[in-house]
Amino acid sequence: MINSIVTPKIAEQIFHRYVDSFAPKCPVVVFPTGTTPAFVRETKPLLFLSIVSIASAGYCTVAQQRDLAVKARLYLADRAIICGEKSIELVQALQVASFWYRAPDDYKQMNLNQLASIATTMAIDLGLDNIDVSKPVGTAKEMWDRAEAQRAWLGCLLLSASLSLILRRPNSLAWSSHYDEYVADLRRTKASPADEFLCTIVTTELACHAISRELFLSDPASSVSLSEPDILMKIQKHKSQIECLPLDRISSIDKSLVEFGSFASLLYLHELVLHVNHNIQEFKAPFSVKSLETCNFIDMPGPDPSCLSMLRTIVRAAQGLLNSFLRLSTSDMIALPPHIYGGRVIYAMILLLKIQKAIALSGQALSECITADELRVEVYLEHLVLVSQNLITQDARSALSRAFLVMPQLKQWLHTHQSKNLPGSDGTEMAEGLPFQTSDGPLSTGIQTQTATHLEPTDGLEQHIQPAETSDYHTVRNRETGFEPYRHDLAPDSWFWEFFNVDMLHQNAPSS
Repeated sequence: MINSIVTPKIAEQIFHRYVDSFAPKCPVVVFPTGTTPAFVRETKPLLFLSIVSIASAGYCTVAQQRDLAVKARLYLADRAIICGEKSIELVQALQVASFWYRAPDDYKQMNLNQLASIATTMAIDLGLDNIDVSKPVGTAKEMWDRAEAQRAWLGCLLLSASLSLILRRPNSLAWSSHYDEYVADLRRTKASPADEFLCTIVTTELACHAISRELFLSDPASSVSLSEPDILMKIQKHKSQIECLPLDRISSIDKSLVEFGSFASLLYLHELVLHVNHNIQEFKAPFSVKSLETCNFIDMPGPDPSCLSMLRTIVRAAQGLLNSFLRLSTSDMIALPPHIYGGRVIYAMILLLKIQKAIALSGQALSECITADELRVEVYLEHLVLVSQNLITQDARSALSRAFLVMPQLKQWLHTHQSKNLPGSDGTEMAEGLPFQTSDGPLSTGIQTQTATHLEPTDGLEQHIQPAETSDYHTVRNRETGFEPYRHDLAPDSWFWEFFNVDMLHQNAPSS
């Protein structure tokens, strides 16, 4: 199936990369310890092809990666649509292709939602949504097969909920108490060491979706107000549940990813304070300059204390989310599901930028409580621009790499906005020389900002949020500026329409 593109030896190396680096970040499709590439290739050839197609960067040329992606989609279409086959292997192959979606050459070819929908429909047809977990299993193989089916269904729920929230579209799948039994069964049987982590990220994602449903974050026809007492009670209830996540039972990078999810849920939970006339269209992908249009959400002359508390929580949660992400190595970032992590990194930056603009608009009303320097938006954008360069260098066809091409444009928008709106601003860079630490080593961004001093701790949050640490990316430098200027020819802007409106890129790109 793939010998015409890569050798069996290279294909085996790619498979091991998936098992070691990709699957642990989102363990929906995992294998028993000791499973060989040859066994998977023989027993589940389409799944093997899907895995090789998404993890081939660094082992194959860009042309080979493109050929693998095309071949994988052709076989998926042939088996799932033309032949009408249904199997757990097909569901898994579709999920691998969806969670680690590879960037097409043309944004019009994007079909992430279609892949996820086909996987979900097929899973329902196979009865994966109605597994009897009370039935005892007799052998280790029976236990693995049941756990595999449960993972496949939880993967469908994770895909549906995450895509629904980032795009603010209706979620076709509803959580039921029966799926709590799936989670409990996986945690009890421990068929795979990664099942505990999978259950945690699924339940965290569904908490985000529950927040969206209760606060109508995705419903243009319905809205709620913070003046309603029951809404504030709901927010406090969800916040308490988020802060009680058992992070002590989760190790190393898994803990960082669970923290990332917790911070994301806090952002969704408090997003309501940034709404003006239920303008939810500004909070969904594809983000654009229009996402930053309505920022007059601060009451004049004095902001409400509860609103200020929610704004502080957003700032801390956004910074916590970005810190969790930036502490990862480049190779770890590449192995993340891009729509879940990349989309929320950009979402967090959009929220910080909206607050920054609101501070400028409010004059003294907000700046006495939260200052622009405390947001550290320039620092984060500078880091993310460097991350974008490193990601593109390591894997130019990663959807995460392509989505982060927007970071230089966001940085340019910020500088343009500062020069026009901030009192005393001359349009020059406001910060210089802050190091940041990730798993790759020290990263010197060449910028520096004041340390936040005005934000008061939010109950329970301070134990999860740490200051930005110094980090290490291998930056490309030139003699004049110390940094490689951003190159617009690395990839076309148009392909990542699902995350960004390309008009923003053209309107805010620096003139040459």
